[in-house]
Amino acid sequence: MDEQVETTGHYAWVDGERTLADLWPKGSVRAAIVGLNPAPKSVDAGHYYQGNAGQRAMQRLRAAGLIEAPLDGEHQDDAALRAGVAFTDLVKRPTVGEKDLRKADLEAGRGELLRKVAEKNVPLVVCVFRHPAKVLVGGKATVGFQVAVDGVTRVFRMPGPYAAQSTVDAAMAELEVELRTTAPNGAQRALLQAVRLLHAEGYGRLRAYTAMAPSGMSWRCFLRVETEAAGVGRELLRYSSNSGWDFSADGRADAANGARTARNIAEELKLLPGIEEARGPAEEHVGWFDGLMRHIGPVAVPYEDWDRYPGEEPGPRWEGEGAAPGPYPQAPKPR
Repeated sequence: MDEQVETTGHYAWVDGERTLADLWPKGSVRAAIVGLNPAPKSVDAGHYYQGNAGQRAMQRLRAAGLIEAPLDGEHQDDAALRAGVAFTDLVKRPTVGEKDLRKADLEAGRGELLRKVAEKNVPLVVCVFRHPAKVLVGGKATVGFQVAVDGVTRVFRMPGPYAAQSTVDAAMAELEVELRTTAPNGAQRALLQAVRLLHAEGYGRLRAYTAMAPSGMSWRCFLRVETEAAGVGRELLRYSSNSGWDFSADGRADAANGARTARNIAEELKLLPGIEEARGPAEEHVGWFDGLMRHIGPVAVPYEDWDRYPGEEPGPRWEGEGAAPGPYPQAPKPR
């Protein structure tokens, strides 16, 4: 296959036709998002999944924790690539619909895709539509996880863009659990994502203060309520990464705790005494916290380092890969 990549954008020329270039992270690959073939609208834009169905799929993957929302001025595929997520297609020739692809295209694409996956040591392939999953597993592919390809790479088939909400919720929760429980910072990220969900539901005064233990061996998170009269008020929860998925520190952590989603955790946090005091607008802080999570990507966890060297700028730091370059500003002071 003759491939010539253009010098700007995510374009490639394949067999004399312009299409989207494969996007592979420079370091290790966390997952590869695989489509059937590029849509003309996406090729024109030079970025993956620009159509309505593709945008909906990206929203679902953000909610599941595979990718983060892009920064201002950044495209989704660039943000995902930074965090170790690749983009490719079963067939690189762009068409309006799947009916325009030949059986020979699919067969050749399967062999090429398996070669790439093996070469890049991809642990997870996420198929945005049913056809890539069907071709990869060599038969019917139901929504959710499939039998591992070659006994190594896991394949996940996303629900269709118009699937019933119950089907979408069940499938994406399955993916989220897989991502959380296999990631080194899975429990911490799930807790922080739960805070974001509560922010979106009107708990704007909820604050997540994070820090590393003095020993540097554990990550800590303190959930507190900001009050207008006294600034940071009641402490609701104190968590250490040493507790794993036991956020309430009541010793009841078990296998089921590791299978919880950010939504489950958010509902649990609503039961904390005093949580209702966190209801209220705080747009500046909510926007800051959401921006921080987008800045550090879907893998890293932030912390405030109180023991800084002279001349170092204040502001949060983070542990983990995939963050955008440069520092991030301090949290706005309670008002």
